[in-house]
Amino acid sequence: MVADIRVGLLAYGAIGHEHNLAVQSTPGLTLAAVCDVNPERIAAALELAPEAVAFGDATQMLDSGLIDLVVISTPPNSHYGWSKEALTRGLHVILEKPMALTVEQCDELMALASRAGRLLVVYQNRRYDPDFVTLADAVSAGLIGEVFQYDSFVGGYSQPCTYWHSDVEVSGGAIFDWGSHYLDQVLSVMKGPIDHVTGVNHKRHWMHVTNADHAQVTVTFTDGTQATFVNSDLAAARKPKYYVLGTHGAIVGDWDARAEPAVADLPAILTLHRPDGSTENLPLTDVAPFAFHRSVVDFLTQGTPMDVSAAQSRDVVALMEAAEESARQRQTGHALAAEVMGMTARWGFIGAGWIAQRAMGPAVHAASNARLVAVASRDSYRSALLEPDAVLDSYGAVVADPSIDVVYVCLSNDQHADWVVAALHAGKHVLCEKPLGCNARDVERMAAAAREADRLLVEAVWSRWHPRFRRLAQLVKAGGVGDLESIDSSFTFPGDIDGNYRADPAMGGGALLDVGGYQVHAWVAVAGAGIVVDVDAVEVDRGPTGVDLTTRAAVTIGGRARATLLSSFRMPEMQTLIVTGSDAVARVPAGSAFTSWREPSELLVGDRVERFAAVDAYVLMVESMSARAAGDEAYVVPLEDSLAVAAIIDRLGAAG
Repeated sequence: MVADIRVGLLAYGAIGHEHNLAVQSTPGLTLAAVCDVNPERIAAALELAPEAVAFGDATQMLDSGLIDLVVISTPPNSHYGWSKEALTRGLHVILEKPMALTVEQCDELMALASRAGRLLVVYQNRRYDPDFVTLADAVSAGLIGEVFQYDSFVGGYSQPCTYWHSDVEVSGGAIFDWGSHYLDQVLSVMKGPIDHVTGVNHKRHWMHVTNADHAQVTVTFTDGTQATFVNSDLAAARKPKYYVLGTHGAIVGDWDARAEPAVADLPAILTLHRPDGSTENLPLTDVAPFAFHRSVVDFLTQGTPMDVSAAQSRDVVALMEAAEESARQRQTGHALAAEVMGMTARWGFIGAGWIAQRAMGPAVHAASNARLVAVASRDSYRSALLEPDAVLDSYGAVVADPSIDVVYVCLSNDQHADWVVAALHAGKHVLCEKPLGCNARDVERMAAAAREADRLLVEAVWSRWHPRFRRLAQLVKAGGVGDLESIDSSFTFPGDIDGNYRADPAMGGGALLDVGGYQVHAWVAVAGAGIVVDVDAVEVDRGPTGVDLTTRAAVTIGGRARATLLSSFRMPEMQTLIVTGSDAVARVPAGSAFTSWREPSELLVGDRVERFAAVDAYVLMVESMSARAAGDEAYVVPLEDSLAVAAIIDRLGAAG
C-alpha cells in the first residue's frame, strides 16, 4: 500500500485553510505540519488536523523530515525564495499564484525542480471554477465557432484593502494579483502564439496603496485574435466577467447580483448568444471539489499527467511581466519572443548517443522555439555534454518531468516502443529516432497510444524536412515528372558494426531497418501512405549474428510503377535517389541523397537544376515539432506514413 503524501502548509490564511480542507478530503494526502507566525492561525489549522505538528519557523518545518510536499501560501515576493529552499531539500512544491514575479525566477525554479526530480506546480484554482470550465468546454465544442475576441473583467468601485495584495512591491501589482488567474484562463482557451502584449496601469484615486487603481492587459495573437483583461477598483459600472466572441456566436458571463458586493464569490451566469438573436442560459458544469489536489496525488503516485503545469504558470508570468513593462514604458505593444512566451517547447532526451551529440542536441539549442530541459542516459557525462538544464538519473524521470513538453527517444531500436508509449501515456509529445519500431506491430501499438493520449508521435526521419526532399515529393505528386514509372535508390556504407546494436537482431539491427527506412520513406512520400506494394524480389546477405548486412529489394507500386532499394553495411559509401516519370527524370546527385546536412544541394529535373541553400534539417525538424507541440501549424512526417513504412519493411524482411 502506498503511504500518504505528507503535506506541510507554509502560511495559514484563507487560502491555507482551503488547502487544509482539500488535504482532509483527498485520499492519499495527510496534513503533517503547519507553519505560521500567528498562533491563532495555527490553532485554526489544528482544529481540522489535530495531529499535525505546528511550527513558528518555516526553515524548521522544511528541515523537520516530517513532510514530503509543501504548500507555499506566503506573499508573492517570497514565492521564489521559499520554493528554492523547499526544492533544494528534496520536497515537492505547490505554490500559490503567481509562481514568481519574474520569468527568470520561474525558469530557475523549474530547472531546480527538474534536477531534483520533484513536482513544482502552481495552484491555478480558478482553472476549476464552474463558470470557466463551462465556458472553456463550450468554446472547445465549437458552440460559437472560432473565437477571435476574449474579454474578461474583475472588480468594481471600492477602496482597496491595505494588506499585501495592494502593495506593488509584494504582490507584483494589480496585473499580477488577479491576472495570475484570469490570464491563465485566457491562455487555456486561446492557445496560439502571441505577437505582442500591451499593459496600462492607472493611478488616479486610491493613494493609500501602491497598486494601480485600474489595470488593463491586451494580448494580441499572431493571427490577429485578441484577449483583454481588466482589474479595476474604479469601475462604478462593471463589465461582464466574460465577453467572448466567436465566428458563429458569443458567450457572455454576467455577474450574479446575489453575491453583491463580493460578486467574485459566485460563478457568473453564462448566456449563449446565437447569430439569429436567440439566447440560452448555459447550465454550469459540475466540477468535483478538490480536483487539483486529487491530480497531485495521481501524478505523484501513478505518474498521471496533470492539467496544470509549471510551464503554463511560467508563461502567465511572462505575459504579465511583458504587460507591466509595456505599462512602464507607455508602449502600445511589447513584443514577446518565443523564448519568453510559451512558443518555446521544452525538450527532454532519453539517450545521449552519437546522433544526439552530433545533431539533435545542437539542433535543439539552435532552434528558435526549443529548449533542452533535461537528459537521461546510461552515461551522465555524455548527458552533461548536451548542456541541458538538468541531467536526470533515469529515463523514467524524463518521462515524468511535468516541465517537459516533448520527449526525444534515441535508444536502440528495441527500446523505442516501450519508452515511446510511456512518454505518450505521461502526456508528452514524442519524437522518436528512426526506425520508429522494430516491426509494424510495435508501431501500431505506439500509434494507438498516441491517439489515446491525443499527443503527437513523429518519426525522426530528418531527411524528410530537407527542402530538397520536400520539393521532390511535391513535384512528383503534382505531376511534375508525369506519371510515376520508377523509384531507384541506394544507401550503403562500409561500417564496423561488431558489438553494435546494428549487429544484434534482438535489438532491431540490420541494414534494412537502419538505412532502408530512408528509402522506403521516399517511396511513401512520393506515392502516398496508401500505396499498394507488391514484393517482386528480395536478396539478403546475412552476417554471423543473423542480421542483414546487405538487402536488395524490388517491388511494384500501385500495379505499375517499379521501385528498388539497396541497403548495406558492407559496400562502398553511396546514396542515390532517382524518380522516373513519363515526362521527366528527377534525380538527386550522388553523394548525400538522404543526408545532406549544412551544405548547398541540388535537384536535377530533366535538364533543369534546382538549387537549395545550406540548411540543417535537424533544426527544421526540431522547430516544426516544437511548433506543433505549442499548437501551431507546421509540417511533420505523418504518423500514417510511418505506419505504412513499417508495414512495407516487415514484408521485405519476411520475403528475404
